[in-house]
Formats: sequence, structure tokens, C-alpha cells
Amino acid sequence: MRLGYTLSLSQSAEPDCSMERKMDKSIPSYCIQSELDYSCALGGSIDVFGSCVAVINTGSKVLGDYNRVFVREESSINAFIHYIKTTKDRFVEYGIPEFTRVETFPNLSQGFIYSLTKAGFKSIEHTYFALEHLKALKSEYGIVRVPSNEEYLQWYEEKCRGYSDFEEAWWREEKTSRIKYIEVFRPHWFFVDGVHVGYMDCAELDGFTCIHDVNIYPEHRKKGYGLEMNYKVIRDKERPVVGSISRSNGDFYAKLGFEFACATRFVDVKEI
Repeated sequence: MRLGYTLSLSQSAEPDCSMERKMDKSIPSYCIQSELDYSCALGGSIDVFGSCVAVINTGSKVLGDYNRVFVREESSINAFIHYIKTTKDRFVEYGIPEFTRVETFPNLSQGFIYSLTKAGFKSIEHTYFALEHLKALKSEYGIVRVPSNEEYLQWYEEKCRGYSDFEEAWWREEKTSRIKYIEVFRPHWFFVDGVHVGYMDCAELDGFTCIHDVNIYPEHRKKGYGLEMNYKVIRDKERPVVGSISRSNGDFYAKLGFEFACATRFVDVKEI
């Protein structure tokens, strides 16, 4: 499944979310595409402002996964600033808070990143790992189950109500859009001896699989459950399997066959 917009690393984009575009079949392209598809599944749509690709969600006007901005191609510093300002103006029009960081596409050169640093823009690394050949794992315990929509929403509402910033108005919109999200990023729950010990989301997209929000509850960690859950979920999925995975977790995922795929940069633009 592809969510309305496919962007090649080597091609320019147009602000039409429904258009068909030939996709670059490289793993770095799948990695950044997984981020676009994830935010679109949450209800966002794509708009393009020069070198910037924005995911805009007028139904949930919070930053982060719902409303975010990417830099898809290199430009002069003046052009970079211009396109960031133009995108920020559009966020203001929609009543969305001002974003303070953007993520670069993985194909941008180190020279361009250096030019941003030299101009005073701080950035941090964001890494992705990918799996093409799953390593055999002796599966000894636990089962994976995909919950019904009703089960998931009940669980998700309880989880959200535990957050200190929970708002009823937000939840009224979120519970509707969440159904559309889980149609793509299907939730998988992991049980050991009948106890729900963890969960993860998994989407089979256009030529690849994406894993997201992988979590074993704290009281059940360090027992091998994370490997078991991942293995059982992805063993029959389309390859490659990609995920936004930190370098610190790289050794864990290497046990399944994941390898470092690419890195992007989160660039601080709050001063623009």
C-alpha cells in the first residue's frame, strides 16, 4: 500500500498528493518514504515548498509525527531560509504551532550539512536500519496477535488518558483518525503465557515493510521478548524491513539481521 504520495530521492516533487510518481527503489528511499507514509497514515497530507516537503494535518494540529517538515534537496543557505519561512507561514495559516526542526533526506551531501552547520544551524543524527535477510531465531515462547479495532481503541484510549497533557477535544478527533492509521500500520500485541508483554506496529507498504513503535513493557524487559516479538511479526513480511532505529539499539536488531541503512539530520530551525 502507498499512501497518496511517493517521492524519489532523485526527482523533484509536486504538491499533488494523489499523483503517481516512479519511486527510487533504494533502501534509503524506503526509509524516508516510511516516515512520509507514517505521518500520512495519521491523517496528514503532503505540500511542497521548494526544497521543503511538509506533512500537514489540519485535524490534529500538534507537531511531531502529525505535522512535520523535511528538506528534500540541497540549495543555497538563503534559499533554505526562504523555503523554511514559506513553510512556517503555511503552518500559521492552518493554526498549527511553529515547527522548530526539520529532517533532511538521506541523499543530501555532507557538504550541504556542513554548510548548514557553518551558517549556525545545529543538527543531530537520525538513523535507520534495514533488514533484507532475516536470521534464524529459535522461537521458544510467546504468541503475536493482531487486536480487533475495538480492542485496540480501548487499549489506546487508556494509554493516552495516562498522559498529563491529555485533552478530551483532541481525543474526539484522534479516536476517529486512529482507525484509519491502524488499517495501514497494523498493531501487533505480544503475549507470553497469556500476559500482554509488548506491542509494535507494522505496515506493508509499496515494496517494503516498516516497523514502528516497538515496545516491551518495562517490567518484562531483559527476557528476550523483544527479539521474539520482532521475529514473529516480520518473518513473513515483504523485504526489506525498515525502521527508525538508533545506533544504540543497532546491536539488538543486528541479531535479527538488520544493518545500518542510512542517516538523516534533524536540523534546528527555531531561529528562522
